[in-house]
Amino acid sequence: MCFLVALAGCVHSTAEQCTDDSLCPPDSECVPGGCAKAGGCGDGHLDPGEQCDDHNLISSDGCSATCTLEACGNGTLDVDEECDDGNSMSHDGCSSGCRIEQPVWSDASSSAGPTLRKGHVMAWDPDHGTGVLHGGIGTVVDSDTWLWTGSWTRAADGPDRTSHAIAWDRAGRLVMFGGTDTSATRRADTFAWTGSAWTAPLPGTAPTARFDHVMGSDVVAGQVVMFGGQTLLGLNIETWVFGASGWTRRLLDSSPLTDQDFRFTFDPNAGLVISSGGSPARHDTFRWDGATWSQHGGGLQRTDHMQDYDPARRRIVAFSGLDPNNSNEVDEWDGETWTPLAIAAPLPPVRERTAGFYDPIRHELVIFGGRVNATFLGDTWVLRWTSATPDDACDGTTDLDGDGLIGCADTDCWALCTPRCPPGATYQVVPTCPGMQMFSSGIADTSPEIKARIGRQMITSASPAVRITAAELMNVPKGISTESLDTIATAASEERDSGVLRAFLRVIADHGTQNRKVGAILVGATRHADKDVRLQGIYALSSPANRGVPDATMRLTALATEDPEPKVRQAACEYSGRLGSDDLLPMYEKLTASSADHEMYAACMEGLVAMFHNHPSFDTANEGAYKLFLRRLDAKPRTEYSPPWNVMSTFCYFSHESDLDKLAAWKKQATWFKPADVKHAMSDVVSDKTASWMARAAAVESMVGLGASKSELEALKRGYSPADRNDKPVLDKIASAIAE
Repeated sequence: MCFLVALAGCVHSTAEQCTDDSLCPPDSECVPGGCAKAGGCGDGHLDPGEQCDDHNLISSDGCSATCTLEACGNGTLDVDEECDDGNSMSHDGCSSGCRIEQPVWSDASSSAGPTLRKGHVMAWDPDHGTGVLHGGIGTVVDSDTWLWTGSWTRAADGPDRTSHAIAWDRAGRLVMFGGTDTSATRRADTFAWTGSAWTAPLPGTAPTARFDHVMGSDVVAGQVVMFGGQTLLGLNIETWVFGASGWTRRLLDSSPLTDQDFRFTFDPNAGLVISSGGSPARHDTFRWDGATWSQHGGGLQRTDHMQDYDPARRRIVAFSGLDPNNSNEVDEWDGETWTPLAIAAPLPPVRERTAGFYDPIRHELVIFGGRVNATFLGDTWVLRWTSATPDDACDGTTDLDGDGLIGCADTDCWALCTPRCPPGATYQVVPTCPGMQMFSSGIADTSPEIKARIGRQMITSASPAVRITAAELMNVPKGISTESLDTIATAASEERDSGVLRAFLRVIADHGTQNRKVGAILVGATRHADKDVRLQGIYALSSPANRGVPDATMRLTALATEDPEPKVRQAACEYSGRLGSDDLLPMYEKLTASSADHEMYAACMEGLVAMFHNHPSFDTANEGAYKLFLRRLDAKPRTEYSPPWNVMSTFCYFSHESDLDKLAAWKKQATWFKPADVKHAMSDVVSDKTASWMARAAAVESMVGLGASKSELEALKRGYSPADRNDKPVLDKIASAIAE
């Protein structure tokens, strides 16, 4: 002991003895909790790297022993905290007051709300801050519209519809398509909700009439995505997109997405549309990246459920539906897996054919109605993550949740302040979102030319979202300037993010002939290692605006015949025909010679038709393709896949009033086109029962479009029997055509 004291006195002759008899080295001082060095934590001065310094080395007093602030939201579990997830948001499992939150269902039903129903649609309208419910069927097919602002209010009626679909469009509207009406007729009209009323049906080409399809918003591409549904020919597996120019069919065959009753939700963290479930009760999850579907592991083994994105928890949440156990389970998708939530009673009854949305203003999932067996429901339930921490008023003056943030500075108020921008959303590409302030209110009223200039400056940003928006800003109403095209082409040649590159290609897609650099980029995209980039390159390169781009037909032919990915080969064969080039005829001659690969065969027959009859633009007129098409129709023996049903209704548009002017101009070029020859070929297909019933029924549509007489249609019935399940839909089509 004496030795230690002597040694201490020798080495630390100027050391400070603290009140607890401990010694601090000469370069430090005694402070509560230990020794604080000059320029370090505890010396009472805020030095670099310190969040606080209260002249002690004691925690649990607001400033920790390491000089970090002890406050809710710092990611460290401090004294008196139940949780700390590193943010100041509530309703994500840990409140802004660092209290653990639990999911709680509440019955919000009211006699003043919508009546019982199923088959209705619901969606959140971020631009007007309301939830929207429309249609469905209760005692009758409904046409009413209801708005949710914490309770239901009746709004302007729309069309009578059930089993239709709705999704938010980045243009600032909800887009609604299809369904069946009061007479049980399938519909093919598109409406938009503007915040107070439904528009008249939107003009332009539309998908075939259908019901039980599904739609979702692809915010990155600025499009609404639609899949499947039941058409007159049965289950449809096409994928369509709706954007500024209306509807465009993106995929004829959406494999591996091949069933129905899926649900779509945009995930702004991944920039992908997520599909789950499906009938018959599949256990799959699929992702849409703007060009193709891909399977992503397991999913929800259920059908006719509802799902939406919860921006507070940054997860997709799904409720109920039919599964092997018909449960009222709630599940969450975190980007990789689905996980069920444990929720205490009360719980909503099990149901199917329900609908709902996430209300980000009130931080709750809202569901309404549906069906339990044969009983229709008219109840409203809300699911919220709650704790003892109150919600902020978001009024700009009070701080009810005690997080020190008021109004729009409080992340909990984002839905009122920046309603298109979920917190932390990587790919919510709109001008006002965090990380893109350059594009916000400061340029809202500036001219398109100034916006284009800003876009050229910001296209090298480190943020993928900013680079995408920068390219879109250059796409001004008067057209993209040469300078902007050169800028995007240069950026595309250096871009390493496949998602951003696809967005660039969408912006410059129709300018390959106009700009040599762009043409080279489009051709180069078809050689990219990422198959989705190659697909986007195909869509762009096969645009009629790009006729004459050097090497275009050669590259498209190579893709159709040599690419390792079936989807890429099919897309190249389907879309190339829009160019109408004679250079493509040898490819179509070869690839339509056999239907052994029936998906490839159907895609190539679609492209062959586009070579001479590219609806709705009617801007191709290739005689060689027309003659090859007739030969393929005449080829025997016919099978379930030959001829493919997807091309058999090609000529139904000949009787559409909206197409008559363009059709008349086309006929002046296509002097070789003989309606009688086509009707004869179609009639021969209808009479051949080795062809699929869908091909035969579609052939009837073409005959009607070509002006078949009543007697010609009656003659098609020969050899048909209503008792034959494959004959009946064809007979129904003939009867419908005669009646009309």
